[in-house]
Amino acid sequence: MKKIHVLFVGLLLLTLFGNFQCSNQNDQDASAIAAEMQVKKQAILQLIQSTPCNESGCSAIGFGEKPCGGFWEFLRYPNQINVQQLTQLVEEYNNLNKQYNILTNAVSDCSLALPPAEINCVNGTCE
Repeated sequence: MKKIHVLFVGLLLLTLFGNFQCSNQNDQDASAIAAEMQVKKQAILQLIQSTPCNESGCSAIGFGEKPCGGFWEFLRYPNQINVQQLTQLVEEYNNLNKQYNILTNAVSDCSLALPPAEINCVNGTCE
């Protein structure tokens, strides 16, 4: 009986330790993803802000992935920037955000962010 008790306690400790290790790894992975997201976001904003808008107008792109689907927001950008580069950066950011949500079991309000109904170029900035 004592052997069974010792075996049970050993398995319990091993299970708890294993779960702690997994949780710790998830925390490290989530931190690395969050840092990469921050770098990617800065690159996206710099790209958008590097070119003032003009008569060619502005557009919007969905940014961030909500845990229950949809975008967190829409970023406005001038049409004359490198749209292919912007789209690639935003897709990479959105994929990272999706991974982060899964690792952290993130939740959100599940409200739907809508693209802006109207975007105007005002003094070189898309608003």
